[in-house]
Amino acid sequence: QPALASILAADDTDAVEGTLIAENASDVVMRLSPDRRSEWVSGSVAGVLGWAAPDLVDHAIDEFVHQRTCPGSDRPLLV
Repeated sequence: QPALASILAADDTDAVEGTLIAENASDVVMRLSPDRRSEWVSGSVAGVLGWAAPDLVDHAIDEFVHQRTCPGSDRPLLV
């Protein structure tokens, strides 16, 4: 798997561990930018939401989480 090889070749051990955990979790994991847009989405999203991960990149989290479900989700993220 070329993606796995590039992850393992990274110098940042914390990033490698975090990526491996996120890629192998059954939960959906997203990395968000300060403006609340997805920069990366775990592959597990296909099984949970039925969408391919690349199709969800660069979308606002508000498109996936309704404000009533997660109060405060409309506030800016802390960086």
